[in-house]
Amino acid sequence: MQVVETFVDPQRFRGTCYQAAGWQALGPTQGFERRWQDFYTDTQHPKELWVRPLGERALEQVRAPELPPALVDPQGPLPPACPVATARLGSLWECFYRGPTDPRKPRGVRHKLAGFLTLVALAVAAGCKGPHAIAEFARSLNHAQRRCLRCRPRPGKPGQYDVPRSGRSDDCSRR
Repeated sequence: MQVVETFVDPQRFRGTCYQAAGWQALGPTQGFERRWQDFYTDTQHPKELWVRPLGERALEQVRAPELPPALVDPQGPLPPACPVATARLGSLWECFYRGPTDPRKPRGVRHKLAGFLTLVALAVAAGCKGPHAIAEFARSLNHAQRRCLRCRPRPGKPGQYDVPRSGRSDDCSRR
């Protein structure tokens, strides 16, 4: 089953070209904008959701009470949720900040040791086993959680924070 989706701003457009091309309006959204995985902002400006089926039975499958088993979990299981409430993350970070001293030279350090150790402790407490699972858990944290862990702010993107990445990223392969 394949369906293509798009959003139309009804305050600016009517979706006439989509309708002429065989798209169908499904209705308004709730007015939220996705900022990051599991992190949404209420814009209070709903858009219209339009879809176009790319197969004969695509819309029938999408409208069914239950999705076919092959479509229920196409990406595999999600990383575990953070086991500590966001409001309490700062105090956990403080424990690691007061604990070990950072043996690294200050030049070139992107992430504080306390933040890194807190991320690892949270991931292990959530059930992650191995460095890849820990990295996936860290990427799944929303920006409010990252801010509480004193993660590095993203340049030019207010309210967004980066987590430490594993050494197997695309940036490392370009060196």
